[in-house]
Amino acid sequence: MQKLLAATIVILCLTSGLFAQDNEITDNQWDKISAPAMASARQLQFSMAAKDYSDERTIRVQLPRGYDAGTQNYPVMYVLDADWNFPLVASYTDFLAFWGRIPETIVVGIDNLNRNSDFVSPADRNFPLSGNQDRFLNFVKTELKPSIEAGYRTSGFDTIFGHSFGGVAALAFLFNTPGLFDAHVAIGTSTWVADRNSFEIAERYFTLDEKPRAFLYLSHAEFDGGDTVPANFEFWALLKRKNPSWLDIHVSEIAATNHFTAVVPSLFEAMEAIYPANEIIEQLRQRLVDRGASALTAWAEETSTKYGPRFHPQLMELGIMAITLAAEGQGEGATALADWVITQNTNNAQAYAFAAQTYLTVGEREKAKTLLDDALRIAKETGYFPNQRRMYQRFRQQLEN
Repeated sequence: MQKLLAATIVILCLTSGLFAQDNEITDNQWDKISAPAMASARQLQFSMAAKDYSDERTIRVQLPRGYDAGTQNYPVMYVLDADWNFPLVASYTDFLAFWGRIPETIVVGIDNLNRNSDFVSPADRNFPLSGNQDRFLNFVKTELKPSIEAGYRTSGFDTIFGHSFGGVAALAFLFNTPGLFDAHVAIGTSTWVADRNSFEIAERYFTLDEKPRAFLYLSHAEFDGGDTVPANFEFWALLKRKNPSWLDIHVSEIAATNHFTAVVPSLFEAMEAIYPANEIIEQLRQRLVDRGASALTAWAEETSTKYGPRFHPQLMELGIMAITLAAEGQGEGATALADWVITQNTNNAQAYAFAAQTYLTVGEREKAKTLLDDALRIAKETGYFPNQRRMYQRFRQQLEN
């Protein structure tokens, strides 16, 4: 079985050189425009006037690959301090979506007019012009979000991302406008600013009736400086004491970083937590081993109910799991999983290739041939990587021998 599994990985991961004789597939046939390097071709910006602001504000948008050609709806990531945060968040989101780790996502960046004014409330004498957070929250709630939802195909699952004072605003969106966003990412949050107003609005939020289900990620750097670290530890303790059932809370201190270098690892952790994968996949594996194929439907329903739009099954991990289970003699669970992966990825050639290897491993060669034919067809239609297409083609030829 170990040799068979090793052969599987070789078949799926070999370099293109081995299949150079399959020269009807050329290296310029794949859809390069969809690659992360071309994401700028899917970015646009516009100026937006707002009733409570004298100046227009720049709004930046990155659309998912395939947006113009499709009809599906997408989650939205709203990014504060877009002047510097938008390129980072948009690029990382696009990279993760390209490899299937998260859903394809619309990213909306909100450029600053005056961040002290927009993010801090009440006024703090140490920060000139601060104190108009409510005006900014109202702009996002009543003008920006309705405009994005009217102009783009959005799914209704929305995330707000903020750093430093932007983290203060991200918390304010959660505590002052529950339900406006589903997920809140607050990094290096200055919970000490404005006489610790974040504590006050949090206390008020927790005394009210049950709120819409929400996600909250909070982090700071080990060497964040000033009052941020001690204030945040107090704030995290407050969250731990309250621990409401409707709020999924994740907190993290990023070791050996400062206020700015913590942003990148925090973004990584936040996306891993919003769309959990490893834990739920391992849970599925154990259930399939213990109970067989019947465990799959119950797992999918249970996990989907728990995480809602945050449930995003991982194609590669589940496909390899199906092959591994087949190699271990868990044929029924393996083929059920392979079939289910296809239902979740009906237009993805790799899903059919994983299923083909799974069925071949349990001895169903004709079924494997059919699935590989589907993989080759879809790969050609979608402009999939030439290297992968050559692998599928060679694999298909081997099945005839």
